[in-house]
Amino acid sequence: MMNLKRVSEMPSVILFFFVSLIIIMLTLTMIDRSHVHAEEIAGTVIISNGEAHAVILIADDADAVTQDAADTLVEYLSKSTGVELPVHKLGQFDESAYDESVVRIQIGAGSYPADQHVADGLENLHPDGFFIHPDGDSLTIVGPTSIGTRNGVVDFLERFVGVTWLMPTEDWEDVPQGTWKYMGKPIRSSIPTILLRHRE
Repeated sequence: MMNLKRVSEMPSVILFFFVSLIIIMLTLTMIDRSHVHAEEIAGTVIISNGEAHAVILIADDADAVTQDAADTLVEYLSKSTGVELPVHKLGQFDESAYDESVVRIQIGAGSYPADQHVADGLENLHPDGFFIHPDGDSLTIVGPTSIGTRNGVVDFLERFVGVTWLMPTEDWEDVPQGTWKYMGKPIRSSIPTILLRHRE
């Protein structure tokens, strides 16, 4: 006969394991976070002293997924710094309205001029993959598909801003605070590093 006492103890064991796993993940995140703190790295200044030094560009015909990716980038940079970056469609972007040193964060296909480096970076990528390419005063995040672009934005927020999502709700996210920079190294990923790429 099955031991009823052992059966009744199983939910507690599972809960203990789940809580322990979350604690371990948070601990590892905090240990690894030193490489994403803006004050500790050199790179292109995006936001500092409560001021934006960048704009976000998307294609004139950007689809809903790409627009959502741009909005997600704005949302989490704002949560981290208190500063909201402006978003423009490429055809409506007026460079004369900004300082010449402004950084162009280009999200998705059609948000940037023809660039062989980006074309090479996208070659033979998995549809859900992405390419993050810094080039002087521009930063391009793009995938072969809009899903890939969205994955690139999420990876960018995790890798450089330090955002952590344990579950797809605000109660289970961690967003570090402070001035923010981007450490300029290109990243090419054929496979997303996590399965959770969309927040409900």
